[in-house]
Amino acid sequence: MRDGEGVAFVAARYVKNVGALPHWCHGNTTTVLTARTRAAVKQAPLAKAPTVRTMAPRSHATAVCRVEVQQARGGTQGWYYLRDGRWVAVNSVLAKHATAACH
Repeated sequence: MRDGEGVAFVAARYVKNVGALPHWCHGNTTTVLTARTRAAVKQAPLAKAPTVRTMAPRSHATAVCRVEVQQARGGTQGWYYLRDGRWVAVNSVLAKHATAACH
């Protein structure tokens, strides 16, 4: 969906899928993440998304891929997509190595 200035997003509740969803990542690109401090694990890659749990400092999770999300006030925020379908902000964890972009 375009808003005249670039790409915009719409909540899934307002649209109907017209086909199969694309695969998020290709190949074996997972990486182990370590929480820097208490890290909020979110339902979606948005700062305002509900927190479903937190990662304790130095705890681990497996990331499948990474995405950059445009912020409302400009700039971008990186998010890792976790193996369990949740999201964690890039700046709250350390990655063992790089992973593929989510697409």
